[in-house]
Amino acid sequence: MGKDQDLLHAVKTEDLLTAQRLLQRPRPGKTKLLGTAKRVNVNFQDTDGLSPLHHAALSGNKELISLLLEAQATVDIKDQNGDSSTAL
Repeated sequence: MGKDQDLLHAVKTEDLLTAQRLLQRPRPGKTKLLGTAKRVNVNFQDTDGLSPLHHAALSGNKELISLLLEAQATVDIKDQNGDSSTAL
């Protein structure tokens, strides 16, 4: 799985520590290895159009919701039914 899918899976399984690890920003001045500079897409959508924020809202996990919002998750992404995470 890619980082985007890993984040989605972590939120679906309510794995806060993995979600935090995936969303943490690299430390300034830290040497980056080739291929590690890609940031995870906090707005990645699964085949149903659900983003990590949708899944966090569905589970009611306030810690994950806060984490995703701090990572600049978009609140008005629509799933395949046209619902946004604020409608859940």
